[in-house]
Amino acid sequence: MFKKFFLPLLMVLLFVNTPNLQTITPLGVYQIGSDEMNLNENSIYAFNGKIISAHNSSNNSVEAYMSNDHDITWKSLNFEGNYCDPSVVVSNNGNIYIGTVGLSGPSKFTTVSVNYGKYWYSLYPGEVTFSDKPYLWYDNMNDIVYYSAYTGNKTFKIFKFNNIVGFEPIHVISLGNNEEIPPQGDPSIRITSNNSGCIFAVFNDYYDVYFTKTEDNYCLPADNNYEFTDELLVSTDNWQFSSPTIAVNSDGSNILLCYTKNSNNKDISIRRSTNGGLGFEEKINGIPTDGIQFHPWISYCNGGLIELFAFVFYDGSDGQKIKIAYSTNAGDNWNTYPLANINNFIGQNGGLPDYIGLDIEYYNNLFYLYPVYTDYENGMYKSYIAPISISFNNEKLLRINQIDDISLLQNLPNPFNPKTEIKFTIGNSSFISLKIFSSDGKLLEKLVDNYLSAGDYSFVFDGSNYASGIYYYVLESGNSKLIKKMVLIK
Repeated sequence: MFKKFFLPLLMVLLFVNTPNLQTITPLGVYQIGSDEMNLNENSIYAFNGKIISAHNSSNNSVEAYMSNDHDITWKSLNFEGNYCDPSVVVSNNGNIYIGTVGLSGPSKFTTVSVNYGKYWYSLYPGEVTFSDKPYLWYDNMNDIVYYSAYTGNKTFKIFKFNNIVGFEPIHVISLGNNEEIPPQGDPSIRITSNNSGCIFAVFNDYYDVYFTKTEDNYCLPADNNYEFTDELLVSTDNWQFSSPTIAVNSDGSNILLCYTKNSNNKDISIRRSTNGGLGFEEKINGIPTDGIQFHPWISYCNGGLIELFAFVFYDGSDGQKIKIAYSTNAGDNWNTYPLANINNFIGQNGGLPDYIGLDIEYYNNLFYLYPVYTDYENGMYKSYIAPISISFNNEKLLRINQIDDISLLQNLPNPFNPKTEIKFTIGNSSFISLKIFSSDGKLLEKLVDNYLSAGDYSFVFDGSNYASGIYYYVLESGNSKLIKKMVLIK
């Protein structure tokens, strides 16, 4: 049922434009499911070295599969039904949630234990008689499952899962009477969250892209009374067949929106906010703009020392390819990498962007990126996954950005045992964090995590409870990050 193909590439490639910074390893190209597909939407979720894939199959149904390792050896989860447009997440306790659109009636939700894969239970979101483009998001820091969808009548809704009542609505967004809904393609809403439990959402009508988020003091309200900011119009150049996607880093300081422009070449736009969503600017340095690029799906993963944003997209600048673009500085610069050649662009002249998807996991000191996509071959839609791993040389990334208003000195003494002094200077008052990481990227301590006035500062790190070895200390201020290495010798 699963066919494996290898790209005609070296199994380990070093990027020449950023030498010695990262090693990219392609892990093969795999077909998922049978050869006979309907319009094939894809969804992917990675957790603890496992992968869940859900996609449309023949006869207007949805299939789901799980791989227990990064070698992509799959088993069916025996999920079948008369549904489409799947979205999948997995909770910390091992429950799988798959959101789908029922071909009649409301969206259907199911959950199953990862260990069994055969007992499915229906969970219907309350107060919904129509639902399209369902999207599930799992806040693994706070163990909460969210669901968002377009619910008809120019209305979007966000739901939160409750073990007692199921999915209950926490926010409703109504478009104005003058807003248009695409006659083809679909309006959609995508959501994400940060470590504090704040919810961030992007949605679209015809050509407009909007953003909203929970108010800072209402991220995890005890009474479930969520308050959201007013909807912000981010852009007016969205392609009607494009469903914008969103990714946010752990503390919410970088919000990235990704969509296809309504232009002749269907160029990709990345919009970033560093002020909590009050405003967005375009960040496309390194993204190809010749040929056709469209249907991007963006994702984020925290690897401790490195925060990785990446998106997968169709690219026609040098043939028809699926590519990945990734950034370690929140979109200031993007590196692109070809994943696979394809036969036909799905959705180039219409159709839905859910033919493509991406999830990222940081596992055993590597970033694993799992892009899924659809190709059209011999009159049939086929679903594929083309995973890669990325390892970073942290010593070459000691200074991610050149910062003018903050400076970080080398710790003294170095090497040290057991204490050392870390000094830094900030030119403007701002929120500052100073964190200590192990050599494998694990966060050990926060020496500073609060608002500081401009000036010189000194803090002492005590390594009495740690073994000899290499450690990193990271100074962050807004979108600025400085990293240095220190050595503990006992």
